[in-house]
Amino acid sequence: MWYRICKKLHFKCSDFNSSTHLTVCAECIYVFLSIDELVQWSQLNRLNVNINKTKEMVLGPLGKELVVPPTVSSTVVERVPVYKILGVIVSSDLKWDDHVAAITSKAGKRLWFMKQLRKAGVIQDDLMYYYQSVVRPVLEYACPCWHLSLTKEQTKQLEDVQRRALQIIFGNIQYDEVRRTHNIPTLAERRLDLCRTFFQRIIRDRSNVLWYLLPARRDSELTARLRCARQYPTIYARTNRYKNSLIAYGLNYWQ
Repeated sequence: MWYRICKKLHFKCSDFNSSTHLTVCAECIYVFLSIDELVQWSQLNRLNVNINKTKEMVLGPLGKELVVPPTVSSTVVERVPVYKILGVIVSSDLKWDDHVAAITSKAGKRLWFMKQLRKAGVIQDDLMYYYQSVVRPVLEYACPCWHLSLTKEQTKQLEDVQRRALQIIFGNIQYDEVRRTHNIPTLAERRLDLCRTFFQRIIRDRSNVLWYLLPARRDSELTARLRCARQYPTIYARTNRYKNSLIAYGLNYWQ
């Protein structure tokens, strides 16, 4: 279950996949009350909060300040700078170096097995099928969360995995030539397309769990008089981090 209150502190009880955003500013008592409510809810539903698996992560500028750590059952919750949640490695500085390093390493191990398949005489079509079904999904998992915030260097690290895979399959042929000949898009192009599709599913379905993140729609009487009217207002962001988040980027470019 997810509870969304604000964006300043992320608290997760991993034993039953519960996550909540808690306000910390000048109302620290509110944090402790919210945690107590979470613990009481778990007890009423016959769930135990495993304090050894419960971590706290402080996000953004608040991490530079002295924040009173929360407690569960009189035990202080451990504060961590990096945490893996649902397969995505999140850092307290909201950068993706750790996640990119982890998925490129994982994909690299699968490339080793693909080399063994090639040595065993597996044909190119089957090697390509192995890459598309076993290796590439690792590099695209949950990409709407992180793709739009990647740096050029991180994008290159991910693309190098596909470059190595195609070299294993087709031999020492130029990467761009192989892609052009076999109509293979870059990983960046695929991830952008996946992000666009994911965002469009959000704005088309009111029952989508992320619908609440969208701003209010523009007045239909106003948009009816416009030639190319957008359903939602454009987002003006002060920071690149917010500008490149999925919702803000999608509202500005994919309506």
